[in-house]
Amino acid sequence: MLKKFAANQSGTVAVIAAITAVPMLAAAGMAVDVSNSMRIRSDNQNALDAAVLAAVLESTTADAKATLAKVYETNGGLGTLTNVDFVADATGQSITAKGALVKKNDFTGLIGQSTTNINVTSKATAKPILFELKIKPNYAKGTYRKMMRLFEVPKNSAPDEVISINYNTTGTVGTGTMTMTPNNSSFITIQNPSSLYFTMDIDPTSEYIYPTTILHLATNEPATSHHLFVGGKQLPANTVVNIANYVPCGTTSLFEWEDGGDFTSQDFGFDVTGNCQVNTASPVALVK
Repeated sequence: MLKKFAANQSGTVAVIAAITAVPMLAAAGMAVDVSNSMRIRSDNQNALDAAVLAAVLESTTADAKATLAKVYETNGGLGTLTNVDFVADATGQSITAKGALVKKNDFTGLIGQSTTNINVTSKATAKPILFELKIKPNYAKGTYRKMMRLFEVPKNSAPDEVISINYNTTGTVGTGTMTMTPNNSSFITIQNPSSLYFTMDIDPTSEYIYPTTILHLATNEPATSHHLFVGGKQLPANTVVNIANYVPCGTTSLFEWEDGGDFTSQDFGFDVTGNCQVNTASPVALVK
């Protein structure tokens, strides 16, 4: 009797085990599919991020799309690239793209979900950088005799003098003449400027000079950098000023360099303009 009961019970247990095994296997299979989908999505996102960062530096839509596809594939991106939008204007460049993949599931098809859509999107921007600067003297005035210079600091090189202007008073307070080297009244062009600064050396024998007058000034020295005005705005004190960082792109701005006698009317004025573009040295960033 007991043997028959035990046999009947073991059959029941086997049936229950068989019934419960199906959802347990389905759950385990679903976990595997979900895990695979998450891994693929992460890999595709990383590949697309790398692709837009490379493609945003291209100069045309065709080149951007070609670079986007190549870098995406090289980094293991799966699926199709869609919704590619490349924009280039005076403010910089941007590119957006979507990676779309229909992934076939291995297990969840048993419960009616045979595929999973894996979509990733990414956007990158690139800022234009200065590749050409043009500068031309606008005026020189003041009470003190002085020499003004513009220096460029090439990478890993000593500073080069670009312009020097010698200002001599004419005997009337606030007026004088300037002699420029090189002797050129038109714009002087500097290619790929990265570091520029002004200096001014005041003749200590000038009339009306004060005992406390600073005789040597430089925009790359914190004590005197605030003597520079850009577009009518005085730059902050106690900073090292790289003039190249203040050059406007595509427009002309007035740069004025003050000797320290009167901050209401500056002593040297220059018209400065810059041409900018996105190139391989441009800063790029992902937009989240």
